[in-house]
Amino acid sequence: MKCFFNYAGFITWLLTIIIGVNSQCKFPASGKSPEDIKAYQKLKPLIGRTYSPPDPSGKYQYQVGICKGVTDDADEGVGVTQTEIVTEEDGNPKRTTHVVGKYTESSIMAGTNWILLQYEKGDPYNSHCKGENRRATILFTCDPSATDNDPGMKLLEEEKGKDSNCYYLFELAHPEICDKSSSAGSSLSIGSIILIVFFCLGAVYLIAGGLYMRFVLGAKGKEQIPNYDFWKDFGNLQADGCNFLCRAHDARQSSPYKGLGDDQLEEPEGRDDNLLPM
Repeated sequence: MKCFFNYAGFITWLLTIIIGVNSQCKFPASGKSPEDIKAYQKLKPLIGRTYSPPDPSGKYQYQVGICKGVTDDADEGVGVTQTEIVTEEDGNPKRTTHVVGKYTESSIMAGTNWILLQYEKGDPYNSHCKGENRRATILFTCDPSATDNDPGMKLLEEEKGKDSNCYYLFELAHPEICDKSSSAGSSLSIGSIILIVFFCLGAVYLIAGGLYMRFVLGAKGKEQIPNYDFWKDFGNLQADGCNFLCRAHDARQSSPYKGLGDDQLEEPEGRDDNLLPM
């Protein structure tokens, strides 16, 4: 029995390795640039998963693999398929499957809380888009409350009304896409830290200084405020500084000592009238 469990564990490990090797997107256009590698690492928790997004029209069935094949032949690198089910005259369903995109022909880009994965080289259109190859675009967005099945992957649109650059657009909201550095939401800016430190030091200064003034120096009332004389004159010092920097001064300043002038010698004419005899 112990050997059986060891053998089963070995088989499970081997299958995991095989799936991990096969579940690899290839980027022939960019050659897996540093930007591709960074975006690919962000997508890594979802690699190897398969989704079946519903078709709003109900005409098709879709299979979407995240850097994983969705057909029996893994060597083909088929990442997205579209299957049309038509009921024939005899009542039997007829299934027609088209390859929408291959994960071996991928391109990828990423932002803070989104990833855009594109599969190229799908089957050619029959009558749309001038017969170009189908293309699948998968948009991964951040949703901390989402799960694999809620809301799951969904088909947003199929753009086939153009002459070129047609695409199938899928969306998957998932918490793995959320930027871990910004999701914490508790980081403080440098300005906030400076203000917190400033107010803490101010509180320590007032409390410790007030206790020292009261119990050591025996101060009472307003005199308990640390450096009370300085803070009392602080407003005057600010006003003097503002006056010195901002106000225009007259170059001519009056001397503090004034001599006798004509204005002091002049006396009102009616001042001696009170001395005349009546």
